[in-house]
Amino acid sequence: KSKGYDSFEWQLGDGTRTKELNPKHSYAIGKYNVQLFVANKAIGCKDSITKVAIVYPNPVVSAVGDTACLGEKAALYVVNPKNNHQYSWTPTFGLDNSLVENPKATITQSQKYLVTEYDENGCTDTMSVFANVIGPLPFKDWDTTIVMGDFAKIPVSKNSLYSFGWSPKEGLSCLNCNYPIVKPLTDIVYKLNVTDVKGCFNNNYSYSIIVKPETFVKMPSAFTPNGDGSNDMLMIKGWGIKELLSFQVFNRWGEVVYDSQNLEEGWDGKFKGVSQNSDVYVYKVKVKNWREEELYSEGQVNLFY
Repeated sequence: KSKGYDSFEWQLGDGTRTKELNPKHSYAIGKYNVQLFVANKAIGCKDSITKVAIVYPNPVVSAVGDTACLGEKAALYVVNPKNNHQYSWTPTFGLDNSLVENPKATITQSQKYLVTEYDENGCTDTMSVFANVIGPLPFKDWDTTIVMGDFAKIPVSKNSLYSFGWSPKEGLSCLNCNYPIVKPLTDIVYKLNVTDVKGCFNNNYSYSIIVKPETFVKMPSAFTPNGDGSNDMLMIKGWGIKELLSFQVFNRWGEVVYDSQNLEEGWDGKFKGVSQNSDVYVYKVKVKNWREEELYSEGQVNLFY
């Protein structure tokens, strides 16, 4: 009322009406007559004003990245650029000109760039492209020693820009994954040839694995099945064990209180669901190694709480 009117209404040109003081409205592309009607009912006066709102379409930018060898320039470009449109690339790092539709990037590692297109109406569109740089992978010749039956993880990783060629292929958990796993039974040397999609590099590496034909069965001298999460199970440990043939535990009267052929299991100190007394127990273990030899181990273990 202090402004001379006591009612007002917006007609936004697309059939929408509102009595909000400062409305916000989303339009489709087009031209709209926006009207504001005000009135002072007390004195019977009214007025209106009309403004034209034009909604222009945004441009649709399309750009392409590049893959280049280390030391070469990666060429980025906008597909079908418009003569009356402007273009801007960010970041500007490595670019010979960030305000053209086809800059070249001199970089030492792959970089993501954003290109923005501005049309004559100030409308914009943005998309991202990658300038990929192919450098040599940081691989080195490598060797390790494992016990027969154990595995080795070869320290190589790759991405889609590189191709791996292994020799031999047998025994590898995969041929194109990161850190392939091998479990050889004899000494072996794996050869790796690395190439890339642009032919930038062709490198060879050697991975030597020495296998010790050792088998060792290790049993603890005591365990405490009290449920505290520490040393609660009597488990077989060791190297080079291919198969558990027998694992038995006897009490002082010669009664078998545990019997298993599963290397992943262990005795929890119970017999027929009942916790056994703190005492000395005898264990007998028979295993088969990776040379198909049978080995025996026998001893005593203390159970206490």
